[in-house]
Amino acid sequence: MTYTKRAAVALILLACCISLYGCPVLVVGGAAVAGGTGTYYYVEGEMRTDYYFSVAAVWSAVEKTIADMKGHDVEPDKQTDGGTIKAVINDEKVQFRIKYKDKDLTTLGIRVGLMGNEAASKVLHDRVADNLLKKTIADMKGHDVEPDKQTDGGTIKAVINDEKVQFRIKYKDKDLTTLGIRVGLMGNEAASKVLHDRVADNLLKK
Repeated sequence: MTYTKRAAVALILLACCISLYGCPVLVVGGAAVAGGTGTYYYVEGEMRTDYYFSVAAVWSAVEKTIADMKGHDVEPDKQTDGGTIKAVINDEKVQFRIKYKDKDLTTLGIRVGLMGNEAASKVLHDRVADNLLKKTIADMKGHDVEPDKQTDGGTIKAVINDEKVQFRIKYKDKDLTTLGIRVGLMGNEAASKVLHDRVADNLLKK
């Protein structure tokens, strides 16, 4: 799992839980946090992982990823339990295979080219995860989103509920990531404790 993917999925979880006050630092152990399960399977040229989002949300994130990367010759094939989207991106044929797994749990498989390309598939998964995060922030009426990716994590700034919010993600060790959230200039310790409790609850549910 790439560091940028860790950043995206951890931030998705926190964006989903937010009462949005305070500046706690949370150390999250284990890969199965937030928007994606953190486990990739590269099988016969296709890279698969699960996202804790509905089929419709993942489908929309894939469509936005294709548009952002100037994909063309797009061929969507929707089924009741998911479907496929084919497109040409950077002169390569790409297939996105979306499959319902459970409520708010969707499997996404990506194949690049005829034989598959593991590195390119990882890049596309990262893009999809980023778009899921942006949608989550948008659903919370977040705006002025400023992502700043680094190789070992990065930050995402946004305005949510009229407050400036900074998400700070930092790689610490394999499957161990430090995450800090600051809302406003000074933060709020009591509300931060509430946020910690909500994050803990969501981790247990996952």
